Amino acid sequence: MVADHRETHMERGRARLQLIEQASTAVGAADDGPPEPALAPVVATGPDDGRLAHRATHRRDTPVPSRHEAEGLLVGFVADLLDAPDGASGRVVAGPEEAALAVLRGARDSRPGLRVATVVLPASAHPAYFAAAATLGLLPLVAPLDADGRASVGATTRLLREDTVLVVASAPSYTHGVVDPVAWLAAAAAVRGLPLHVDATGGGWAVAHAERAGRVGPGWGFAATGVTSVALSVGPEGGGAADLAVLLHRDSAGARAAAPTAVRRRGPLDLPATWSRPGGLLGDVVETLREIGHDGCAALVDDALAATAAFVAGVAALDGVRLVARPAATVVSLRTDATCDVLTLADALHRRGWTTHPVLPESGPPLLRVPVTAAVRPVVDGLLEALAEAVEEARERGPAQVDATLERLLDHLDPDDVRDHSAHLLLDAAATLDAVVPEHPGARAETNLLLAAARPGVREALLGVHLDRLVRPVRPVRPVRPVRTGQDPATTASTEARE
Repeated sequence: MVADHRETHMERGRARLQLIEQASTAVGAADDGPPEPALAPVVATGPDDGRLAHRATHRRDTPVPSRHEAEGLLVGFVADLLDAPDGASGRVVAGPEEAALAVLRGARDSRPGLRVATVVLPASAHPAYFAAAATLGLLPLVAPLDADGRASVGATTRLLREDTVLVVASAPSYTHGVVDPVAWLAAAAAVRGLPLHVDATGGGWAVAHAERAGRVGPGWGFAATGVTSVALSVGPEGGGAADLAVLLHRDSAGARAAAPTAVRRRGPLDLPATWSRPGGLLGDVVETLREIGHDGCAALVDDALAATAAFVAGVAALDGVRLVARPAATVVSLRTDATCDVLTLADALHRRGWTTHPVLPESGPPLLRVPVTAAVRPVVDGLLEALAEAVEEARERGPAQVDATLERLLDHLDPDDVRDHSAHLLLDAAATLDAVVPEHPGARAETNLLLAAARPGVREALLGVHLDRLVRPVRPVRPVRPVRTGQDPATTASTEARE
């Protein structure tokens, strides 16, 4: 969770995350040589304040590794963090989406004789795994949660079938922020000879460090017999490294099965380059990790855990909002009582400069997902004050309800044939009700309420159009086409005018 407004960032920037204080001081110079270059501190001026990687912290005299060397360093760093076995192997992937596609495709292709393969995952799993299952033609068998928000071991075991190719567990879960009983689930899967994958892309960086500090019980990673792979996002969730993850397998055979080269395909074969520079984010992350090391990362996580503990304690003293479950690390999930609404609360927090993530579970009311980073620790009191004010504002507005006219229009839509024109009209009306103003462009309570009220088929169609509208191309200045030799400039101008 980070503040949205630039003014807030400039005012609080130096009080926020500095990429480890001891790493931001100048290194002492030797008596007989020039001083080594100092490391510049991070000043929070953007919405990803709390990030792990930042160019300004890197030494100017550090040799630049190749992309493959950088990837090997990052995979090795994560392998050490997770106490992976010596034979472990893995690669860097672009966040949970690519990790889910790779793991599920490898599991599906390991049983090519099945007409329809199934994957067992908890209702609280990351949305990327449901999307990957649909993309790859896998049938998801969804296990319910127990009273603590964890995947039910008994229900998961009963879902295992002859055509099951993979079991998925979370550490922590996307919706509740708790760690599933991975050891029990892995044992149940191992009895059936099934692989178990642990998704730690939604806050697992903090869980891994908290386990090493003794704050989270062991047994959710490779220490649990039967765990065959782990996907871990690098850095704090909500930070600059949130879209970079490491997919780690217990052995190289599993890594090869999930690699892109395992797909039998036609077309040119792209061989590894003799040397290539690591991409911007990968290079920044690797350099940062080399500088601050495991101890520096652990110190950042300690700050994030302290901020989470203070936030959780403050939430317990508020009326109208409560914890969905006790967070395992730094992902806090909130729910409101009947006096207000999560979607209205999210907008009210946004107007006060704080961004949160509303989530619509498969069943039950919406949840408010709050990832906490080390950047929040010095301003946690301000966050709690903003939350208290937002709750009061949401209670004054009362429980949110879909506009009656929009609700009638929703009922008339055919889930199997939602036209783009109808979807745009509904979303335009909801956006008007949101009263979006330039100072708060993220207010979307009415739009989210519309999506929550829609039937499943209609919801997917509306969400697709909504996401398309959010990422429309912005083209303020178009390049001028040069006049071709022998072409009349007047003709060129006329053609450009028509375009």
